[in-house]
Amino acid sequence: MQVNKIKSNISFGSVQNAVGTIVKENTIKEKPLKGASAWIYDKFSTQKEVSKITEKIFKFCDTHISSPEQRAAIGVTGLFLQPTIDYLNPDIDDDTRDISVIKTISKVIIGALSGVVIRALFIALSKKYTNVAKVKHPFGMYKKAPDSSFLLPNEKSCQTLSETQLDKYRKAMGTLIATLVMTITNFVIDAPLTNLLTNFLRDSYDTYQINQEELKKKTQEFMSSKQSNKKIAGGVE
Repeated sequence: MQVNKIKSNISFGSVQNAVGTIVKENTIKEKPLKGASAWIYDKFSTQKEVSKITEKIFKFCDTHISSPEQRAAIGVTGLFLQPTIDYLNPDIDDDTRDISVIKTISKVIIGALSGVVIRALFIALSKKYTNVAKVKHPFGMYKKAPDSSFLLPNEKSCQTLSETQLDKYRKAMGTLIATLVMTITNFVIDAPLTNLLTNFLRDSYDTYQINQEELKKKTQEFMSSKQSNKKIAGGVE
């Protein structure tokens, strides 16, 4: 009975943990890690270190990356992925595939450029019209400037803003205004420019194909004439 009781108290998980601990300790003691392996182990051996690295990444993104940079990153990603998806579509013929790829490239480029420019423009305008004057205040550093501050919140809210919060407010306000403006510019600016770029790329691609066909034809004519000359020379001999 005692033997059965002792066996029932030993679970598979406890044995697994014990074996893992022994292997880990022996590995570190007998074969110390070197180089990149040692750095990786030191950095990621505890959850605390992982959280510190993650925190640094988020702080960097929070400080240096706003909506224009985000739109640029989306544009670069889309420029690589979306045309590739269209090109690999097996359900369309070659001509339709080429046109689809060209249209997608045009949409991505124009959308990214207009998105970045409009966002950056209105963030700059937001900074211009959120002027503040520094004051000594128990709850913050700023108050509304006498002019060019109509995009700021009320005086009480402005007084409680820190320098970091003010910068984030300006970027958020600029992005909000840019989003509203882009509901119009998508039709007024993006659509016409996309058509122009699509036509330009399509004409360039057609010219390239014509040149390739002419080059191929000339190459075939040259090779056939060369073979004919060899036959004639062989007959003369």
